[in-house]
Amino acid sequence: MKTKDFVWQFRQNRLLMFFASTLFVLFSVLQTTAQPGGCYNDTWRHEYCREQRNALLEKYGLEIENLDRQIAHEPNNAANYYQRGQVYSAMMSLRVSGARDVEFDGKVYFADIDTKAIEDYARAIQLAPKVEYFVERGKIYMSQWQRGTSNFQYVRRDEKTTDEEIRQTIDKLFIYNEDFQAAERDFLKAIELSSDYERSKTARELLFSLRSWRANSLDLNESIARLIGAGKPADIALADLDHAIDFYRFYLANNEPNDTVKRLFYGAWIRKGVAAKRFGRDDIALDAFGEAEKVQVKNSFPDCALYHNRAEIFSKRANYEAALKDVTFAIENNPNCKRMSELRGDIYLLKGDLTAAIDSYSTILNDGNGYNRDIYWKRGKLYLETSEAQKAISDFTAGIGSSSLCERDYELRARAFRLAGDMQAAEADEERARQAVKNQKSYTGSEYCHYHKQ
Repeated sequence: MKTKDFVWQFRQNRLLMFFASTLFVLFSVLQTTAQPGGCYNDTWRHEYCREQRNALLEKYGLEIENLDRQIAHEPNNAANYYQRGQVYSAMMSLRVSGARDVEFDGKVYFADIDTKAIEDYARAIQLAPKVEYFVERGKIYMSQWQRGTSNFQYVRRDEKTTDEEIRQTIDKLFIYNEDFQAAERDFLKAIELSSDYERSKTARELLFSLRSWRANSLDLNESIARLIGAGKPADIALADLDHAIDFYRFYLANNEPNDTVKRLFYGAWIRKGVAAKRFGRDDIALDAFGEAEKVQVKNSFPDCALYHNRAEIFSKRANYEAALKDVTFAIENNPNCKRMSELRGDIYLLKGDLTAAIDSYSTILNDGNGYNRDIYWKRGKLYLETSEAQKAISDFTAGIGSSSLCERDYELRARAFRLAGDMQAAEADEERARQAVKNQKSYTGSEYCHYHKQ
């Protein structure tokens, strides 16, 4: 039932919603310092950054040497280990993404800085456990875990990858991953050691970011979400999304009212609903959408994603009246939801009201904006079913455009031509259908007629 336009827009909105929440954390937690001369971590390897780069390498080297001496002199001073760990952490902006060493022009300046930073923070924690020591070590573990998961969204692009191999990858990256577990333990310990909200704020925000990243990774890819829907990873992702909801609830309880955070709180409920829907947990999804509806910011437009997703669940359960109520409410109260007229047409079609379905599809086609090919096919098929041959021909022609690789396109229009009594045009389209089948062999892929399977 999803239109390409709506799916593209919703995926974009969903990513923006996730990244907005992540940025909310990062701006609160991280202090981003521009390097001298306009050189940053993605340009340090360029020749024009050589002078600034060498100066920074020398600076870090001197700091390490100084701290080495201090540690030799005061081996039980936790602050010295912490400061050296901080220098190793700062060096990470100088290395190639994913590398363990700081290396330029074939020369290694600092090796295994992640490991060295972790060891220093661990020694500082052993001597004098403090909130900031756990936070900084947790950030290193979190960075290592995120690097390891960066390509997970592309896991399905390799058609040779089996379902079992994907499940094993999920277990390795998200369920039993040592870096993730270490980061989570450190952030939780920092929160435990904190004496008040302000003291725990950084650790809470980092824990939120860590668990949100995992949840988003597990449900962002729809085919992966369906694969794990009944398994433990889905339970973990939904628990992570509950943590995000609690994070915003806790934030709102401890700060001045803020509409931006209220919208993020609302968005967290939407994210949980969409994830649950993808995992096949429709009851959980409906509960989440209901909670989202309660916390929408007042005087704002109703959210298209909420009503679209909930209507799809209602429709799947043959509760067409509830589905139509949601879709109609969104269309009538939010101008950005007008594309949902296609979903309303789909629901009317399932209900058996062909006239209302045609009217809903026509609402979009009469507007003339956006991606409409699939809707022309939907309406054209209904015109064919109601024996309105010329209207069907017109819609099928619009759907075909200048050419098509789908034989079904020409077969449908051939039927419409025959219904109209134009046998010559029908036979020409039937020949085009045969040629389309031959042409498909010259192209990779096979989903040429996917829009006829709806």
